[in-house]
Amino acid sequence: MSAAKNVLQASTLKTSHLTSTAFISKLSGLLKGHHGPRKETIGLAISGGVDSMALAVLCSKVKEKAKTDATLRQSILGNRFSRIDFQAFVVDHGVRQGSDIEASSVAKVLVERDIPTRILKITWPDGETPTDMSNFESLARKYRYQTLGRACRDSGITSLLLAHHQDDQAETVLMRLVNGHRQLGLRGMKSESAIPECYGIHGVHESGGLENLHEKISSSKCDVKVAALRDQLYAETGGIKIFRPLLDVSKEDLIATCRSEEMTWFEDHTNKDPTLTSRNAIRHLYKINALPAALTKSALLGLAQRCEKRISDYQKATRHLLSKCNVQYFNNRTGILSIRFLDINSSTNKSRSALERRFLATKVLQYYMMLVTPLAQIPISTLSSAIKQIFPTLDLDYEPKNSAPPVAFNIGSVQFQPQSERQRTSISQNNTQKTVWLLSRQLPSQAQIKSLNSNLTITFPPCTNITSPTWTPWILYDGRFWIRIKNGTSPLTLRLVTESDMSQIQSHSHKNSEKLKGLVPGKIRFTLPVLVLRDEVVGLPTLGWRISHRFHEVEWEVRYKKLYTEGVEGFEKTL
Repeated sequence: MSAAKNVLQASTLKTSHLTSTAFISKLSGLLKGHHGPRKETIGLAISGGVDSMALAVLCSKVKEKAKTDATLRQSILGNRFSRIDFQAFVVDHGVRQGSDIEASSVAKVLVERDIPTRILKITWPDGETPTDMSNFESLARKYRYQTLGRACRDSGITSLLLAHHQDDQAETVLMRLVNGHRQLGLRGMKSESAIPECYGIHGVHESGGLENLHEKISSSKCDVKVAALRDQLYAETGGIKIFRPLLDVSKEDLIATCRSEEMTWFEDHTNKDPTLTSRNAIRHLYKINALPAALTKSALLGLAQRCEKRISDYQKATRHLLSKCNVQYFNNRTGILSIRFLDINSSTNKSRSALERRFLATKVLQYYMMLVTPLAQIPISTLSSAIKQIFPTLDLDYEPKNSAPPVAFNIGSVQFQPQSERQRTSISQNNTQKTVWLLSRQLPSQAQIKSLNSNLTITFPPCTNITSPTWTPWILYDGRFWIRIKNGTSPLTLRLVTESDMSQIQSHSHKNSEKLKGLVPGKIRFTLPVLVLRDEVVGLPTLGWRISHRFHEVEWEVRYKKLYTEGVEGFEKTL
């Protein structure tokens, strides 16, 4: 990597630098209304290339202006903030000799521009040569985002700016074309999203927001006694969000910006090796004009914009349909959802094609399944058989007189059970409408439970300081519950409830046993987490029940995974 002395370079392209005023407008459009502490620090992911150095110098100018311009601060982040700070992170992948020196050079330039900088070094698996790995590009991306996410969390940062630009967007769309994506899969990068590659990392992935609400949750700590007073668990909030304010800015304009501001940037010559990554190969094809007119940058950007417009339309239509569904009961302590789905045909615009209606039905189904599934994602391509069960009228061959009664089925690790009149009444006290579905986590197989690679059995060793035990880190158990333990005794095991556990619960308290049957009907109770110490049931943490009183020193905290219910009318009343 070598420093580019922009003041000595001349450009023959018709470009214009991005002014701080224009950048402030882009930034305010993304960040205004974002919630955070009184003193907001925004993270910057800096590689040293011209695009990220342009982002850095623009942020440096914003910081300087914001010190004395309250109107500017308000335009970006609202009137809650007394100042705006930036914290740069330079990731050293450690795959090239001298990369640490190069990272230090980048940091030195940033500090000179009044941007505090931390160098983050990626730790690769022992004995592996990163560049020899067949999946080097995807692994580098994964480790880079996880390193950035943890650094943001540890620094109290919830917003991270990335310098992806217009040229990157076009390359992304082309890469998706090459990889076989079609239709809506050809959308470009989002201007804002949750940080990727960080699933299960507390305080980074869709979690950690409740730490800022500690006083509201409890005057001391959110323990099992406090949680037991609520009908529902607290659902996690927060997480690191990434923002891309430069997506509509060309690379040429970013080069012009660095030159105008006399900002040094650094050239990484590995980015020009077309054999190293697929993105490098695409850049090489553009450079030698080897792509047809249909794949020019402007054509690809136009395609991405059309996809984004259709996606926005479908999102609006999906929210409308979600509000038409009748959520009769949802309890995140048990992971049970009772719902009557809407009639898609009567609830959608008549101009919608049959294919569009089916797609919207799939999005509605996917949304409600995500409330109870242990999976990180449910691809809509896997839901065609469920659509026939839940929305039979969408089938072109549907005949009411020939339709079979609904039957139970599993898909996406979710169990669907059609409820009887008696079941509906006992669970939701609402016996309206014909087909009401009970959704819950699918019962795992014995092979899944016993597998050495399964995450369904977790052992917590006792704290080394038995006299003053501390909390374990938060873990995402079974993809649904964030749990942490304070344990000063013997090793504790967290797993799912078994038949033998039910016998212990019943012998301990017949009342609790009957109450459990009412809360969690049938075999669904075997999807609840249980804490066990030496084969003795300590408690059911998600219910806030302590079964054995012999282990008073054992404590736990439980939260449900993040729920996206904003804008879904009628759903909040169940929480």
